[in-house]
Amino acid sequence: MLALYGLSLFLAPKLISAALALITLALALSYILRRPLNSGQWILLLLSLPLVASLNFYLGYPLRLVVAQCAVALLSINGFPVIAQGTSLLWHNQLIEIDAPCSGIKMLWAALYMAAVLLSLRNSKPTQAMLYLILATTSAVFANVLRVTSLFYLEAGIIAAPAEIPKLFDQQLFTHQFFAHQSFASLFETAVHTGTGVAAFLLVVLILFFVDKRFGRSLTIGKSLTNETLEISAAADQSAPQGNEAEGGRSGNKYFFIACATAALLPFYSWATLAGGIGSQSSTVSGSQVAIGDNQTNWPTVYEGEKLRPVPLSGSEEEFARNFPGKIAVFQTDKQTIIFRRVNQATRQLHPAADCYRASGFKITNLPRQTDQAGINWNVLDAQKGTRRLEVRERIFDDKGQNYTDVSHWYWAAFWGQTKGPWWSITTVSVKELKSK
Repeated sequence: MLALYGLSLFLAPKLISAALALITLALALSYILRRPLNSGQWILLLLSLPLVASLNFYLGYPLRLVVAQCAVALLSINGFPVIAQGTSLLWHNQLIEIDAPCSGIKMLWAALYMAAVLLSLRNSKPTQAMLYLILATTSAVFANVLRVTSLFYLEAGIIAAPAEIPKLFDQQLFTHQFFAHQSFASLFETAVHTGTGVAAFLLVVLILFFVDKRFGRSLTIGKSLTNETLEISAAADQSAPQGNEAEGGRSGNKYFFIACATAALLPFYSWATLAGGIGSQSSTVSGSQVAIGDNQTNWPTVYEGEKLRPVPLSGSEEEFARNFPGKIAVFQTDKQTIIFRRVNQATRQLHPAADCYRASGFKITNLPRQTDQAGINWNVLDAQKGTRRLEVRERIFDDKGQNYTDVSHWYWAAFWGQTKGPWWSITTVSVKELKSK
């Protein structure tokens, strides 16, 4: 396992390397403590990895397709002739988008976490754990379908904020600084969104709790205690080896820890190699071209009527660009910063801007999709950290004009050959003033 981990540092994505490191550490602890992890504990170990971003990338768009189709079926039963168009719901010429946060990935992760906790307490067998995880996944998807279906009535304008409610309260309440920049309608919409999310999550909790109470007792406490007693007895018998056996055990442990220390130092060697390779490459910015090594890409010189000023890539950006399947360039205008990426193949490395800003400590708020003067759609988010507030827009498009505002949608369209590369990815960042409180 240590050898696999060492190779993964050079050949595999960082998430795979982290997973192998966790597995190696868990095996080492199990060996030292002579107490193997059960299936629930293994699942908890893997869930401790930063999986949500990758789940959003690979499963976000497919899950939204499933949710859209299921919501159409439920709404049709209720008498609403809704048509699914990709991840959107069409009703009376009104297109209601199921955006990325509504894919249910966070609810799915939370459901898997709760299932893993229950499995670790029950000391379940691997087959039972697999069935329980399937149940948790199905429950999360089902609950999210109900949530999206419920929100359709709000987004379609079928239900609205009661106009009488503000009249029942002192008008000074809605001039308080907490409400100063929000209308009652927006507060009502936020409350409905939050309420349906909480209700959907509680449904998942109740399903898992009922199944655990109904079927979890098949694993008797006596059996669990017996297994623990046997394990403790076996550990006690082996805890004090004599003579050459004890010396051999200490020698084996010594070599094992030397191997662990070597594996722990490997990441520093790999990073130093990458940094050295980057430093040996020439990186210059001149005119409308950005040169990295021997490859050149022609970039725009004007954007939205403003002249672009090239900005050299930072050290971390150069490291990322070196392994990126394409080219990256950063420019500035008087109003905003623009990041261009020329992408040659479908890749996980083209991730949403929200991932970068969230990792840098920004609070992310997803805003409604924006359509510019040319009729082009953009994904928009608000990023705030301390006194800094940024508006970030992003989109991906090919040379034939196919446009994507969701990275997961673009990835699967490219994977299935629905769009051909190379592609352009544009991210614009503009500074916004914070509203006074």
